[in-house]
Amino acid sequence: GTGGVAGLLCAHGIAVAPGSQDAYIAGSYGGSIARFRRNGSTWNFVQTIQGGDGVTGLSGIRDLAVTSDGKQLIGVAATANTAVVFDRDEITGALSFRQALSLGSNQRPMSLALSPDDAHVYVVAQNSSTVHVLARVRDDSPAAGSLRRIGSITNGSGGVSKMQWPRDVAVSANGEHVYVAAESGDSLVAFTRYGNAGNSNFGLLEPLETRTDEVDGVRGIASPYAVMVSPDGENIYIAGFDSDAIASFSIGGASTCSASGTGNLIDTVRIRAGGAVNYTINSTIRPDAEGTLTNTVAVNLPAAGSTAA
Repeated sequence: GTGGVAGLLCAHGIAVAPGSQDAYIAGSYGGSIARFRRNGSTWNFVQTIQGGDGVTGLSGIRDLAVTSDGKQLIGVAATANTAVVFDRDEITGALSFRQALSLGSNQRPMSLALSPDDAHVYVVAQNSSTVHVLARVRDDSPAAGSLRRIGSITNGSGGVSKMQWPRDVAVSANGEHVYVAAESGDSLVAFTRYGNAGNSNFGLLEPLETRTDEVDGVRGIASPYAVMVSPDGENIYIAGFDSDAIASFSIGGASTCSASGTGNLIDTVRIRAGGAVNYTINSTIRPDAEGTLTNTVAVNLPAAGSTAA
């Protein structure tokens, strides 16, 4: 409303294109997207994209993301119950409307996350407590660049619980997992993602684990509003609105041990908090061998020295 800037009423999501030259901000109340371009250290307002002239599905626009190749901007609109797609000019940053995909009535999509390979978009819908799985059409057909629904997973079905009113979603850097912050469930819900492009389940999700506030020592995630994964994929951070806190989780999958060895085996095994390592030794012992086979484990505690077993 000042300096000619428009389209920021009740601003929510922001997406910065590769190269950090263009930024796009979702103005939820105005059903608009404000575009800015960087000039040195200054961001200059360029234009506002709103409904009309063929553009639809922006009512209550909530979150935005730019594909890693910079060719598209994708958003979700809470009031319109849509996922919207714009083609993006990689040089100028200008947007051209492509699609508004309906996610169904009374969904209220709140957030989206792209898989690292840009093959899928994961959308959390608050009213239905659902994660929608959308595939991007990436062939040479006229539909290339559009989205299509390939599946969904809803709280209370398929082994999923505590995912009431999902608020935010994130995908791990390696594309193997999807994490959901469930506002009313006071929980972080983790899924395994099918990552084999040759499999018919490519992109779909399977429940993995749920961590809930004030359960099993978890604290700080009451009414979580946001979730993110560290770039190295080893930690998850979740903002608990009612906890006035940011909680961190170590990802158990980061536990490691050596693949093989010969002779006397001395190996350092790294076990993340909450993780596990199954250590299996396959060996051949000569019939005439003598002696004793021993297995000694020393556990180094981060704050209190070591314990042997």
